[in-house]
Amino acid sequence: MNIASDYRKIGNLFQLFDARKGMEVINELLEEDAAYGNLTTQFNLEREFDRDDLLSLLLYMGFVTMEGTLGRMYRFGMPNYVIRELYYRYLYEDLVRRERVRVDVHRLEMALVEMAYEGRIEGLVRMVEDFLGKVLSNRDMRGFREGHLKVHILTLLHLSRLYYVQSELEVERGYVDVFLRGMEPFDGRYEWVLELKYVRGEDLEGMLARVKEEGRELLRGYMDKVRPQARYPLRGALMVFTGQGECAFWEVVQ
Repeated sequence: MNIASDYRKIGNLFQLFDARKGMEVINELLEEDAAYGNLTTQFNLEREFDRDDLLSLLLYMGFVTMEGTLGRMYRFGMPNYVIRELYYRYLYEDLVRRERVRVDVHRLEMALVEMAYEGRIEGLVRMVEDFLGKVLSNRDMRGFREGHLKVHILTLLHLSRLYYVQSELEVERGYVDVFLRGMEPFDGRYEWVLELKYVRGEDLEGMLARVKEEGRELLRGYMDKVRPQARYPLRGALMVFTGQGECAFWEVVQ
């Protein structure tokens, strides 16, 4: 599969739709791992294309798969990791085009190398802060939630090929935010579990202590569940971000 040409196909497809609604569908697929809608079998070029038309075209082009039903609606999901990566690449290219947001990929690679070989996460924390600061600088933060934060961070992580990035990995009684699994050939020392939290700036002082404690408990539990799947020593990181993209707290757990 040619990733570059395929994310351009998605971009060309979205020209048929309202850009905002198209991005809502992508974010829904990435945040919830599914989107629901009806199947369009015959397209009418004389009316405005809608959400169902977009999901149906994505299905016919192989960019989503049909996974079941909910009432009379179909559940559309991600076919595989390559397609998921393609969507994140599209999100990044859209940021470059619309908001002139560019990532220093070499700096990102060095931050992930520090994680893989030295077990340190400071470089990634600073990298994420810089990226979120650019992405969120002109955004209306009303309605911003933890799912949006995760999509932005995953967009950044998918620009590197050092780790296989698994998001919302299902484990007993929960879902792991991010599992960074070494992508072979991998000669690093550590794989990682990331627990990501979001607190609105005005709530930070009153909520930070509770969020930290809850996050630590979740992280340790998820690490215990993921450890049998890990092929290298596992480390975990809890990161708490505010709406301005600042990391109010982070720590590494072994």
